[in-house]
This record gives sequence, structure tokens and C-alpha cells, in this order.
Amino acid sequence: MRAPWLALALSGCGLWGGLPDQDSDRLSDADEIARGLDPKNPDSDGDGASDGVEVRSETDPLRADQAGRDPVHTSNPFLDAPPPEMWCGEGMGSNDCFQRVEGGTFLMGAQSTSPDKPGYDPNAAPSEGPPHRVTVSTFWIHRNAVGIHDVKRCQGTWCSEDMFGHGDGANYGRDDLRDHPINMVTWEGAARFCAMIGARLPTEAEWEFAARGPEGRIFPWGNDPGCGVYDANPARPWERFMVTGTCTGTGTHAYNQLFGDTPGTHISGLAGNVLEWVADWYDPSGPTAADATDPYGPLSGTLKIQRGGGWTESDPVNLRATIRTPVAPDVKLVDVGFRCAWGPLR
Repeated sequence: MRAPWLALALSGCGLWGGLPDQDSDRLSDADEIARGLDPKNPDSDGDGASDGVEVRSETDPLRADQAGRDPVHTSNPFLDAPPPEMWCGEGMGSNDCFQRVEGGTFLMGAQSTSPDKPGYDPNAAPSEGPPHRVTVSTFWIHRNAVGIHDVKRCQGTWCSEDMFGHGDGANYGRDDLRDHPINMVTWEGAARFCAMIGARLPTEAEWEFAARGPEGRIFPWGNDPGCGVYDANPARPWERFMVTGTCTGTGTHAYNQLFGDTPGTHISGLAGNVLEWVADWYDPSGPTAADATDPYGPLSGTLKIQRGGGWTESDPVNLRATIRTPVAPDVKLVDVGFRCAWGPLR
């Protein structure tokens, strides 16, 4: 097995004993969901090779009879013992690094009906609750949303042109926006890019834990409202402050324009730039109220989930870290991108 796929083995290629695997293809149900595969179908593209075999041989399990193998994989943090706090793969720029997030337990979700009960937030929507305790194992997540220069590596191997928006509002192909995140990407495009580098989309629980921390921050940067970006014209130009009033964006922001990294882990852009696809299907009946460890949502559905708030939001309230947005997986929106994660899915 080539080194880049050790992360795949650890995250559910039949090497984690006891993981649910309905179709017995040596990929766990959770891992298949995060990669856009059907956990009940052992051969998603119908080419006679099981999904597990194709993933381990670095062949696209959603493309029948793919002859070539992806040449752009890089090493991964699981090769180090112990893994580093931050990992930047060979050939990766500083914007592509992964940050280690130490596992822990937190109160996931929010509710606006009972001020005397846990998770109270007067701005919470019904879809954000009920709050419940969730334990998340240690994982790694991109420090920034995936950039437009990164997805070029996916073209012709794991991604097709129709997975990314073109034309008005699209960042794809814009060399002048090199330090901006990709936007107008479908869920499948996001999942395929992450799979191409040996990673996956974060689960909804992982994303919220990265944004809120064990202390349950309201916003990724803390509990004070803000827009997630620097004031472009501060009164004192030698200092940079976060915009805290009305958020009036005209497009995605460059990475160096973002304010409000998560305390301690310094994960950037979880609110105020692009909403981000996560692995989970959306359950219209609402999230479970039961305590859980490494949850990954229902096994199927019609809508996927986006987390965070994008540059199109004018009210900071809509950048809160508990907001959940269900969207059809083939939709491309100007304020939606993604970031990848590494780690076992139980």
C-alpha cells in the first residue's frame, strides 16, 4: 500500500475492527458516506471491482473502468508518530495545511425556547436543536477552505468540469483570485477532491466541534458578533480590527483578509467567507437528541448539509457556528465552498 492511503486504511478500509459495513466491501458505512459512495452497494460504479478495492488501489470508485491512477497524492500526517499538531504535505502551500483538533466532548446544537436549559441561544432556529452531548475523536481539518488553485489538481482524474461553477460569480479559473476559496462547487465535487488527496469531508459534528471547541463558542472566534473579516479602512490603518457591524460582502475574501481564527487551533474562515459542505445527509425530522460519539448522520437522504455563514450574509447572527443549512447536493452557490478532514470515522 502506498503511503498516501494509510489515512484511508485508518478511516475505514476494513482495518478498524467492528466498524459498520453494510455492503461488506471493506469500507465503513461512515467512510463511504463521506466519499459520496452508497454504503449499501459494494460496487458503486458497477465495473466489477468493489469500492474498497478501488479506493485501496487509488482508482476512482465512482468512475467505471478508470485506467489511470491519480499522480498527485501527497504524504499524510498518520505516517508520523505521534502525528504533528499541524501538517503541510509535500508540494502544498501554507494555505493547504491541516490542523490537528484534539478530541473531546461538547454540547452540539442550540435552542431558543428555554433560557434556563443548556444550549440556549435566542437566535437559534428549530433545525439547530435539540442540544445534545457529542464526543468527537481526534481528527485533522484544513486550516483554510480549499482554494481555487487546489482544485485544478483534481481535473481529469477525480473531478469533472461540471462539478464547479463557471462564469458570473465563480472563482474557478480566476488567476487573480488565487488566494480565495473555490466556490460554486457541488457536494460531489467537494467529496471527490477530498478523496483524491486521501482525505474526506468533515462530519457535521467534527465541523461544529472545530468551530466551537469544547467550551461551545457562539462564533468560531468567540462569543462576540462579527463578520469574520478585517475592516478594510480602519480609523487607525496601522491596526487591523474585525468588522463588527453590518456585514456587506461583494464576493469571497482572500485568506489574509479573514479575521477570527479559532482560539488555540487557528482554523480560519469557518464563518464570513464561504459556507462549507460537510459529509452528512440532512434528516428532515431533526438531529437526534441522544448523546453520541463520532456521529455521521443518516445513511441516505435527498439533501446534504452546509455549515457556517458566507459572504452574502449581512447580519452577523447568521454566522453563528450552530447554523445548519440543508441543500440539494448538486447545487452550486457563490457563497459555498468546502474544506477536507482526516481521521477515523467509527
